Amino acid sequence: MLLEIILAALISIILGSVGYVFGVVNVRGFISGVVLSVGILLCFIYGYQNTEIGIKWFLLLVGFVVIGGISTRYKYGVKDKLHVAEKAGGRGVGNVMGNGFSALLCALLFAFTQQYMFLIGYVCAIAAATSDTVAAEIGQLAKKKPIMITTFKKVEVGTDGGITPLGEISALAAAVLIAAIPLALGIGDAKMLLVASAAGFIACNIDSLFGATLERRGIFNKHFTNLFATLSGAVIGILIFMHV
Repeated sequence: MLLEIILAALISIILGSVGYVFGVVNVRGFISGVVLSVGILLCFIYGYQNTEIGIKWFLLLVGFVVIGGISTRYKYGVKDKLHVAEKAGGRGVGNVMGNGFSALLCALLFAFTQQYMFLIGYVCAIAAATSDTVAAEIGQLAKKKPIMITTFKKVEVGTDGGITPLGEISALAAAVLIAAIPLALGIGDAKMLLVASAAGFIACNIDSLFGATLERRGIFNKHFTNLFATLSGAVIGILIFMHV
């Protein structure tokens, strides 16, 4: 197992270093991201007793980091002028755990139970995190003002709970991209693709709903909003998978 731990650490450090170099995460975000990544990879290696398959499931997390990083840096100057760009220095511990804890929890549950439903939850949690990140980063570039998800009234760019057609389309596309990774790697099937795409997109809008209500009232901060949205994505995905 020592070799697997070293491998997990190396892969996670490389992944985190890329994010740090491109300003996607700060130092604390880098460290917490490495710890979370190592945990997820080891869970799958332990659960399957197979390093190759474990790495394949880990690649979903890589997909989130890559897609999220690209969307964050895309037209950063424009978003900065609108005062909605991700703060200088990159995302920190709160961002990392808010987006990644649900996936880690599902991976941990799978490691100890080998229950397929937790693989579904893992994929859906990452699809939700990716969908929400891309929706926020790309949706802010829409030419028309966003509307509040609860009232459909126009609001300023960057308002919690604001949505745009561009953001919604981007959210769905991001969820589908993540959900397609297991199928492409030969570890998932079409049902997983459909369930994770739907659950990820639904969870993204739950995030917006939480933002419009609980976050705007100061009950949640954005990190707790992300945490509950990704967790709801995992739960919704599992429920859909079990009953469809």
